Amino acid sequence: MPDKAMEQEEDPASFIQSGGHEWAALREGRPVGFMRVSRECEHFAAGHASVMNVGGTYVLPEERGRGIGTLLLGAATGWMAEQGYARCGVDYESINPYAQAFWPRYFMPYTGSVVRRVDERAAGYLPPAEPETEVYPVPRCREQRDPAIPRE
Repeated sequence: MPDKAMEQEEDPASFIQSGGHEWAALREGRPVGFMRVSRECEHFAAGHASVMNVGGTYVLPEERGRGIGTLLLGAATGWMAEQGYARCGVDYESINPYAQAFWPRYFMPYTGSVVRRVDERAAGYLPPAEPETEVYPVPRCREQRDPAIPRE
C-alpha cells in the first residue's frame, strides 16, 4: 500500500511491541489506510510524557477525500484521551502536499522546518570536480538587520 519510504519502516509486530499503536481503515475488508502513533518524536517538545505522536499516516490515493484520514485521527486521538494523553504531536514533511492540506485542519504548528532534497538522479549530470579543487568552510557573517525594526 505505502510507497518505498514507508516500506522501510519497522515491521508492525516490533512497532507494537515497542509501545506503538496502529489503526487500519478497511473498505469491504480491504485496507485503504492506516495511522501509527507512539511516544517516539522528532522534536523535544513532543517528547513530554503527556504527548503521543503520530508517526505515520497513509490513505490510498483513490480513497483520499472521503474522510478516512479524519476517521483514523478520531480513532487514534480518542484512544489517546482514554489513556490519559493530553496532547497529540504530528510531524510531516513540508514537501508532502497531502500532509500540507490535511494536518493544518486539525493542528496548529508550534515549529516548522524545511528540508531541501536534491534528486539523486541529478548526481549523474553533475560534472566531476577537478582533482585539485579544495573546499573551505565559509566564515560566519555578522548578523545584518534593519536598525529601524525593534528587536522582540
